[in-house]
Amino acid sequence: MILTESARNAVQALIADAPSEAGLRIATDVATNGRQSPVLTLRVTTGPEPTDEVMDEQGARVFLEPDAAAMLGDQTLDAELDEAKQVTFFVR
Repeated sequence: MILTESARNAVQALIADAPSEAGLRIATDVATNGRQSPVLTLRVTTGPEPTDEVMDEQGARVFLEPDAAAMLGDQTLDAELDEAKQVTFFVR
């Protein structure tokens, strides 16, 4: 997975006040609302799970759960900040 500059900045901002090993964890959730295709979940965590793929781009730490890593391998993670300073991530 590739992070755009906007995504890097967003991840850095999200983990700025967290412990030094913290990052944004992306995982799949196949049980969400009975959907047949996996849904990606994102959350700030204090560190990766043992099987996570760890990315660190200029301090933007992203932990990819194995299924999410397979799904996002050739994708780009982008982010936008709205007027209320809320971050929305996009996979392109």
